[in-house]
Amino acid sequence: MSVGPKGAPIELDLCPLGHCVLSFVLDGNHFIHNASLGKDYRIRFNFTGQLSKYHLLQTTAASMVYVIFKPHGVYRLLGVPQHQLADDCTAMSDMLNK
Repeated sequence: MSVGPKGAPIELDLCPLGHCVLSFVLDGNHFIHNASLGKDYRIRFNFTGQLSKYHLLQTTAASMVYVIFKPHGVYRLLGVPQHQLADDCTAMSDMLNK
């Protein structure tokens, strides 16, 4: 997904509910602010656990790749129960112990 001019602030809806998202931010200099949780992230390769509510993201990243997993689908890949990571963003390096 590429949106807006590079470096310009943009807003994204993180959805759908009940799903997990694996995100690759392709821009090296970026930030993501989750307005719904009031948290800032600078993680380029991250995992967001099962979403139980709508999330509004504000970001300067113009190029991202999302992989959206069906409910409980990511358990086969990572072996981590989704309820442990619900509605939170975690660096993949932390999840893979690297």
